[in-house]
Amino acid sequence: NLDCLSMSRSPLDSPQNSLLLHNSIRATDELNESINMIVTLSRHEEGMLVLNRESVDLISMLDELKDKFSEQRFKNKEVSIAMMVGSDLPNAVGDRQLLMQCFANLIDNAIKYSGDKVEIGIRLQREATGVKVSIHDNGFGIPEEKLELVFDKYSRVHLGKTQIKGFGIGLNYVKNIVEKHKGEVSVTSEPGKGSEFSVLLPIG
Repeated sequence: NLDCLSMSRSPLDSPQNSLLLHNSIRATDELNESINMIVTLSRHEEGMLVLNRESVDLISMLDELKDKFSEQRFKNKEVSIAMMVGSDLPNAVGDRQLLMQCFANLIDNAIKYSGDKVEIGIRLQREATGVKVSIHDNGFGIPEEKLELVFDKYSRVHLGKTQIKGFGIGLNYVKNIVEKHKGEVSVTSEPGKGSEFSVLLPIG
């Protein structure tokens, strides 16, 4: 069990071995998350996905994700995440677990599709129709002609330019789950200057 090995203090412990073990645990977690997303998407496509609706404190959720991703070690990457929260921000209404996976996907993508120094800004603000969460990065950016494809299932707009592995379902998952919540997701981007994904969720 990789988790057990990570807690041991064997003679094999070294910075290099520790990093390899951490990367193995992360790869296993990513595979499990991908499987969960595939199962959820299948249930959604079959009309069998039921949301566990509750009041969701987005500030607490995103702060938890900020800490999680800030504490992880990414090979050859320095990750900085900042949060900006507007005043009088109400809770959203939705399935906390599914929404957390959506925002985790967006943050993970921002890290994957950026260079060695990753700067991510998470902004929460109240809109007339709900709560808007925007996640901006300083990554590779997306060409204008490919923006309309980013939410398609199995679409990978950076294919051929990076060695990043994936199944091409993360953003499609985000789109379907957000729309299941009667929300909206959008993206703006410019090659070489990063991307910003925005999610608007209802508050009632």
